[in-house]
Amino acid sequence: MPWFTVSWAIFLSGVLVATASGAIGMNYRKNGVFNAGLAGIFYFGKYPSHILVSILQMNPYWSIPFSLVFGAIFNLAFNVGILQMLKRGYSRTIISLITSLFALIGYLAGKGIRWAFLNLYGGHIPHLHFLDHDFTLFQKPGVLIVSVGLMLFSLVLQFILNPVVEERKDNRFDRWEILIYALAGATACLAGSMHSFAFPVTISNILLIVAGALVGGLDKKLNPYLGGLVVSFLIIWLRIKGMDVIGQWVGDYSIIIPIVLILLSVMLYPLGVVGNFRKKVEYKY
Repeated sequence: MPWFTVSWAIFLSGVLVATASGAIGMNYRKNGVFNAGLAGIFYFGKYPSHILVSILQMNPYWSIPFSLVFGAIFNLAFNVGILQMLKRGYSRTIISLITSLFALIGYLAGKGIRWAFLNLYGGHIPHLHFLDHDFTLFQKPGVLIVSVGLMLFSLVLQFILNPVVEERKDNRFDRWEILIYALAGATACLAGSMHSFAFPVTISNILLIVAGALVGGLDKKLNPYLGGLVVSFLIIWLRIKGMDVIGQWVGDYSIIIPIVLILLSVMLYPLGVVGNFRKKVEYKY
């Protein structure tokens, strides 16, 4: 895998983290609630491809339809809960805090499906490299092409659906809201599936998505994507350079980095670091 250098790893991770962070942004701009459940959906999306390759010895791209369906259903369910809480008079701030439980649901669902297959197949999952099962196009791996295509598709959707997304009305669940929430969940889940091709399945993935969305800010279409790119680049770079300079313990405790970024960005919510920077330097932000 000569293409998989540090630079390409940073780029691939950034693209996928940005896609999931962008899904959180679209969900927020529709109902004004930070839906951390989408980070859990990203984490859950890693398991269909993981199981298909490691246990069933199948091509990981067969996980795409599963990821799209599961992601859409999960996020629709999460937002039904959010709208019910809005209808009962809960503040959006309180609901945003409650959605951290939705992230936990995605995490537990992923663990549950892994546990079920472990028991079904004798308690052992062989370690296989997903990239060995990948295709190549224009001398580039398929996961890179699919991931970039997914991010671009997600960005185009943000602009196409912007008039509907910005039309925020409480306590509704019409066909447009169903479409928006389903698309947000499906893209986050598929991004998680693609992420598993090259990166391990860890709980830090959930923190990475949340940090990306908060650092970028949620008030504009592009900001969560920019935040996801910045956070992913920063964390991978710090892990690699920190381990070179300081030692192995930096990698062991690198989960602290997204936590610190989340805590710092919460104070700037909902604009985030990127949003506040753009507000200062751009005319008519």
